[in-house]
Amino acid sequence: MSEEVAQISRDSSENMGDSLDNKDIIEVDSGKDDEHKRLGGYPPLQTVVRLCPGPIISQFVNSLYGVVDSIWVSKFIGELGLTALSLAYIIDNSALSFGFFLATAASSQISYLFSRKLYEEISHLSIDLFRIAVIFALIVPAILLPCSTPLFKFLGGEGKVNKLALQYVIPLCALNLFTCMYHTVCGILQAEGRTWAYAGAQILSMILNMVLFDPLLLYLIKNTSGSSLATELSMFIPALIIFILLWLGKFSTKPQAKYITKCFSPEAGEALKTGLSAFIMNISIGLPSLIMQKFIAIRANRVGHYDMVVAVYNALCRIYNVSMCVPIALNAAYLPAASYAFGLKDYKRILLLTFHVVWISVVWGLFVSFVVITFPKQVCTIWSRNDDFLYWCKEIVPVSFYCTGITGIKFIVISFLQASQQTITATIMSFITELGVLPIVASIFHYNGDPNSPRWIFYAYPVSDAITTVCSISVAMKTLIKFYKLSKEQDPEKKDSTSSKSSSEEDQPSKIIPEL
Repeated sequence: MSEEVAQISRDSSENMGDSLDNKDIIEVDSGKDDEHKRLGGYPPLQTVVRLCPGPIISQFVNSLYGVVDSIWVSKFIGELGLTALSLAYIIDNSALSFGFFLATAASSQISYLFSRKLYEEISHLSIDLFRIAVIFALIVPAILLPCSTPLFKFLGGEGKVNKLALQYVIPLCALNLFTCMYHTVCGILQAEGRTWAYAGAQILSMILNMVLFDPLLLYLIKNTSGSSLATELSMFIPALIIFILLWLGKFSTKPQAKYITKCFSPEAGEALKTGLSAFIMNISIGLPSLIMQKFIAIRANRVGHYDMVVAVYNALCRIYNVSMCVPIALNAAYLPAASYAFGLKDYKRILLLTFHVVWISVVWGLFVSFVVITFPKQVCTIWSRNDDFLYWCKEIVPVSFYCTGITGIKFIVISFLQASQQTITATIMSFITELGVLPIVASIFHYNGDPNSPRWIFYAYPVSDAITTVCSISVAMKTLIKFYKLSKEQDPEKKDSTSSKSSSEEDQPSKIIPEL
């Protein structure tokens, strides 16, 4: 009898020990639970809504910056300054693309690693991304600055306009480290689902730029370099703050100095593959514009209104950036959430996330199209009330927005492929749809139709948007169907698992991570 009592006592002690061990594990995991809850602990639509504020604020801030910056440039330098900004757009976009490369790499791969709970790899990857930012900061000025002046001449610029454009791009390229570091730390915040911290960084950058540095430096320097220098300084300050907080261990991503001297991790390669498709997409947006700008310059010179038409084109680019705010913000919210769901193999959740971001993007695009097509002159008075300027705004701007309702879909499809680790497919699709279609369509419109009509060439935008959207959906359809079939197979398994566990979990404390 005494032996039986002793055995029961030993069993009770072991069970109690196991219980304590499990409690310890839960306590350890609970410290890293926040990002799991933010990325996967809510229904799909609610997840998108919760993750969107930061990216939406970011996009509106960036677009508003473009609008306000052009207003400040117009005020201090005049309409020649707007023409110079148009010439510098390709270089500006190319320099920014390296930052977006790192932001996408961080957002996608770190959120994927969170779903696998590989925290040491996350620490290593964060160091790798910072090292890559330094490498990019050396590459960008070496490549872009020598190309600037020949590019401006190719686009038809001359004299003072070329000088102003060159003054604008020098600080952008020379201080590209600030751009890359800023977007890297913002990508890490997105990967952790810290949408309000991300929004705070964007708001701080906006205030510093539009309210302080932009007017101050333009007033003091009296040329376009004041505008670009203001941009870099406004990114440097929030980037430095977040960088310090990361090293102090205030976020779930905790960089460690021991990885600085180590080789790049395998995860860095995966992150670069994901970022590459985003890089190509952003570069591809800029390079076709090079062809478009050349055709626009030719036609504008034929009618004797080069400066005015190019100035309107700059305004058009600013309006387009505003129209893309919501689709790109949805992408930024969607990518880490979808990557996290893919890491858990929750295919139904991926499909629902995709559905929600698509319909929101389409509704927003239709709204913007209606406003711009119906009230083009009223919108363009933000930049100038010059009669010639407003005439060309009415001629050029509306036709460019005929297909804005579906434009965001191609970006979402690329993010869908990135989230599902189809990085090569995403890269190829970015290259073909963005880099290939618009130049071909623009060439067709340029060499056909009225050769003296600047308006005619702008029809290339809606036509290329329609073609690239159809191509994107066609490429993604196979994966969408596959995920749909897999989600149907998962549903019975989840129901069986839930019913078998329900009775045993009635008296258990709630799980730390809500069911996805």
